[in-house]
Amino acid sequence: QQLHFPVAEAVVAVKSLKSPSGGQLRVHATAGIKSHLDTIVDTASQLGLRLLGICAASDVLSHAVANRFESTSGMRVVLDLGEQSSTLVVVDGGTPCICSEIPVSAGDMTVALMRPIIRGEEVVQLDAAQAMQLRDEVGVPLPGDSIPSLGVTGDRILPLLEPVLQKLLKQMTQWLTFATTGKDHILEEIELIGIGAAIPQMGEAIAVRSGLRVSVSNWLDELAIRTSASGFENSSGYGLCAAA
Repeated sequence: QQLHFPVAEAVVAVKSLKSPSGGQLRVHATAGIKSHLDTIVDTASQLGLRLLGICAASDVLSHAVANRFESTSGMRVVLDLGEQSSTLVVVDGGTPCICSEIPVSAGDMTVALMRPIIRGEEVVQLDAAQAMQLRDEVGVPLPGDSIPSLGVTGDRILPLLEPVLQKLLKQMTQWLTFATTGKDHILEEIELIGIGAAIPQMGEAIAVRSGLRVSVSNWLDELAIRTSASGFENSSGYGLCAAA
């Protein structure tokens, strides 16, 4: 019931985690969609590559977050808000307990900004490139914020973005409630990474709507820069590859 695709289409990898003596055996399970995995295998075969293994990006992220908080007690939450998909990771005492794809992304904000924007008696319609530029420059504005490029204030933009933000918060709330059920932990902070971390005032928008502190970080990109043997400067977006 935790998958966003039919169980019959899942290929699952299971491995054991550290377990207290005499306690329940904890396992780490990663589920992938069979059709996607078949496509990867077929592509590798057609390219003449010898496929050694397939690693899910969400699995890599959960391990990277666990390593980041390995010596930290209590729960830590990281939201990787990507361009096409997002991933929520919750670790408890440095051990992953939840890692789930969230069907809301920065790309959804771009699509939302392509809806009609009322400017006086005019209607402004942005194409995809213009909407992405507006998203990256203005982000989630306050109602009174001036947006000179459009000649409007934030109250004309917020109604377009609000459904996306509410959908994101609904998904996050469901998973965080699930993570804390039956535990004494109180979640107070979320760490925002990925493309979404660079969107102006995105962290503040999540904080206001969730009641949690939101810290914005780019440690995943920094990991790519630190591990780049060739001194490759444009390492943004390659953090998961470096973590893998």
